[in-house]
Parts: sequence; structure tokens; C-alpha cells
Amino acid sequence: METFKAIGEKLKNATNGGFVVDTDEIKKNIDDIIVNPLSTKLNETVAYANNEINATTKKWQSSTTSSSSKKSQSDGDTTAATITITLRITGLGHNMTLKDLSSTTMTMAELMTKIYNSTGIIPRYQRLIGPRGLKIDSNNDNSNDNGNGGDEKTLFEIGIKDRTKLILMHSPLYSNEKDSYEKLIGIEKEINDLKNSILIRESISNNNNNDHKKPIVVSEMVTRICCKLDLVDTVGSIFIRLKRKELIKKVEGLETIR
Repeated sequence: METFKAIGEKLKNATNGGFVVDTDEIKKNIDDIIVNPLSTKLNETVAYANNEINATTKKWQSSTTSSSSKKSQSDGDTTAATITITLRITGLGHNMTLKDLSSTTMTMAELMTKIYNSTGIIPRYQRLIGPRGLKIDSNNDNSNDNGNGGDEKTLFEIGIKDRTKLILMHSPLYSNEKDSYEKLIGIEKEINDLKNSILIRESISNNNNNDHKKPIVVSEMVTRICCKLDLVDTVGSIFIRLKRKELIKKVEGLETIR
């Protein structure tokens, strides 16, 4: 393959000598020297650029997939994570601090049960007032037979955060059922006291090996308590009616203790 200088000399000599120049040969030499190397270099550059683009695209796609996967996993971990909080409950003569509560798993029903264990106020008669207009009543209605209700949402779902202060008040149901409920609670205490007395006398008789002990007569006391229960107004509440029925069954069972 001739160089540019050699081609130039050939053209000069051919012109001076009056010879006809072989243009095909010169064109071939120019192609070999300029066109072909440039074309090859251009193809190599294009191929390199395409490879870089493909590699960058794959890397970006891989990075995006990994980020999405990590974000999804992170979101799942956040949802599943246990958030422990402390609450302060005050009101109706009570002041308590409840610690180590799992806001992501504990429901309002469970929180109200905890409050009941400390205050004796059943969830049915609880109303909790919190910040930013938060107001929580038990979801009990008159069809509930035990008063242990409450919202099934978790503390986290309701928006109760750590160090939240809640004011304990009576629910609207309490004002309507208060008198009847308190009468039933008083009668229930009387039933429990009678039962304990019977059990104590039975225990003493057994320790004295008295095989001919006289049966303990409780019929009169049971009848008297049943009359008290009949006088309790249910105020249209199924809850009160079922509570009264439960106590009647309980006191009648005392006659079977021997």
C-alpha cells in the first residue's frame, strides 16, 4: 500500500511526463489509506457505544429492581415491626401509666380491658378522649352480653402514639344504665358473700367429720335475692337483662352446694 507521498510523486511524474494516470489504482490507494481505516474505526466506535449503552441500561434496570425490592421489603418490615409505646390514662378518679404496649398489635378492645382491670369500669362504659379531637367509645351495643367490647382497630391504626395522654370518661350508655348496673353489681357481691359463707360452713363441717350434719338451708336467702333481681329495671338494655339473668342462674345454683 502506497503512502500519500508516493501517490503524490507518481501524479507529479505522470503529469510532467505526459503519461495517463491510473485513477483506479490511485482511488484504491486512497481507500486503503483513508476511507477503509476511518470506516473501520467508525464501526468500532459505534459498536463500543452500543455496548456501553446496553451495559448501562442493564445496570440501571438491575439497580431499579433491587431498589424496588428493598423498598418493598422495608415497607413490609415497617408494617410487621412492633412499636412499643407508653400511655397515660387519667380521669374519673384514676391516674395510671400503661407501659410496653404494642401499638401495632394491641386493639382498642384490649386496651379497654387493661383499663377495666385497673379501674373496674367495664369497656362498655368507657370513653377515651385524646389529642386532636380523638374520641373513642366501646363498640358495644345492647346485643353485647358481657360488656367487654371496644374497637378492633390497633392503637397504631387509630393514630395513638407514644406518650399520648388519654382522658377517661363514662360513655353515653353509662348514664342510661348506671342505676340498674350498680344494683346488679351490689346483688352480685351479696351472692358471692353468701356462697363463701356456705363453703366455709361446709369446710368446717367436713373437718369435724360430722357425717350427720344438717343441710344448710339457703332457699329463703336465694328467694330473697331473686326477688331483688326481679325488681331491677332493665331500662330496655339487652346487656342489663342478660346480666340479671346470669345472676339469677348463679344464685339458684347455691342451693346445690352441699
